[in-house]
Amino acid sequence: MYCVIMAGGSGTRFWPYSRHKRPKQLLKIVGETSMLQMTVDRLKKINTVQDVFIVTRQDLVDVIKKEITGVKPENIIIEPSGKNTAP
Repeated sequence: MYCVIMAGGSGTRFWPYSRHKRPKQLLKIVGETSMLQMTVDRLKKINTVQDVFIVTRQDLVDVIKKEITGVKPENIIIEPSGKNTAP
């Protein structure tokens, strides 16, 4: 099974805690781990998961590569433009 995490977000729905450069998926709301890392960790516990992909904005790629473990760098996909696909 392949898993895709949609992590584009513009940082507006959880304002003032999240911002454009620090959207909610990168916030550490519960404990010391970001919501995105917690999602990756949960998926990795499922035996049938072969690969995890993260779809995100261009400006978040470096932050995600630095902060998120358990996802191959080549599995971070840049969205060409935000389409508000997961309101």
